[in-house]
Formats: sequence, C-alpha cells, structure tokens
Amino acid sequence: MLKENSIGLLRRWFIPKKTDLKNIVEDRFQNYFHILNGKYRKSLGYRTAYEVSLERGIIKKIPPMRGHLIKRTVAFHYKIYICA
Repeated sequence: MLKENSIGLLRRWFIPKKTDLKNIVEDRFQNYFHILNGKYRKSLGYRTAYEVSLERGIIKKIPPMRGHLIKRTVAFHYKIYICA
C-alpha cells in the first residue's frame, strides 16, 4: 500500500501521467524519492518512511544530499535545483 501511495505522489507532484519513465534519469528519481521519504505519513503514525526504516534497521543513516537545493512552493509542490 505504501508503495502504491508513493507512486501516486510521484505522479501527482513530479511526473505527469502518461510520461514514459524510461526517459527520466536515475539521479532525478533519487531526488524525488529523497523528498518522498521525508514526507510525514498518516499510515506510519505521522513519521517519515526514512524514520521508520532507520528505526527498524532496514537502512543506515543517509547523509544529507549535497549540491541540491529543494524548494517547497506555496502550492505544496517541490522544485529541485541541481547545483554543479
């Protein structure tokens, strides 16, 4: 269920429906999922997927992304600026 919700959010926030996912580079996906994993979810007791994964030992702590500025706009959409 969480996976389906994540795909839905990915489509709603970043990638319009009917977009061929093969045309999106891996780095862009990593940026999107970094944002989604930091989103608080009701199904996880208002914790993030990242927090729950750390707590359960599924993943180790991930260092903050460098070279990326993430800006949240008024309409709750995210814009990602990749800095060289």
